[in-house]
Amino acid sequence: METLEALGLFFKIPEKGKVKTRLAKDVGEERALEIYKELLWKTVKISEHLFLQRRIKLFGFYEGERLARIKKFFNLNFNWNFLPQKGKGLGERLKRAGELLLNFGFERIVFIGADCPFLSLDYLKSAFERLKDYPVVFGPSEDGGYVLLGFNFLFKNRLFLLFDYLPFETTKLLDKTLERLKPEDFSLLPTLFDIDTFEDFQKYLKLT
Repeated sequence: METLEALGLFFKIPEKGKVKTRLAKDVGEERALEIYKELLWKTVKISEHLFLQRRIKLFGFYEGERLARIKKFFNLNFNWNFLPQKGKGLGERLKRAGELLLNFGFERIVFIGADCPFLSLDYLKSAFERLKDYPVVFGPSEDGGYVLLGFNFLFKNRLFLLFDYLPFETTKLLDKTLERLKPEDFSLLPTLFDIDTFEDFQKYLKLT
């Protein structure tokens, strides 16, 4: 029987003044919006390539309004399923999305954001492969968080360890999460970085 796998992309509806606000302080709201759109477009294309290779179901968990504005970034022939993010903070939103996909019957689930310029097809494929041997997989980020989080159905009753009462959007997130887990619970992918600040953006430009 085929294993059901799902990729959940967490993103914001691109609107001026509502995305990349830390970056906007240095480059302006218009340029920050352009950068976010570029990152989102790239992440969408990689996700769709993953669908072609593995037939993974694609979910877009969005924050904001006017979803119709952003659908041009997505090839709807890939059967994207769009759902609003629900919850007060990022941890609660991820948890509720994870519970939803597990209840849909998916056995391996990977969440990503739209902020990581070096997220690749091989990186995503590796995450799903590792979920065959580990309940949880992380893609660490240089700022102390993670660019990718995945888990399989064996972790269904322990999702609170990944999401409840953790310092999301801080430099301590990954370390505090790993403190809750046993070594055999998780696997770490290579460390990447998000673009959140002007320094991040400068680093990205130097590497491309």
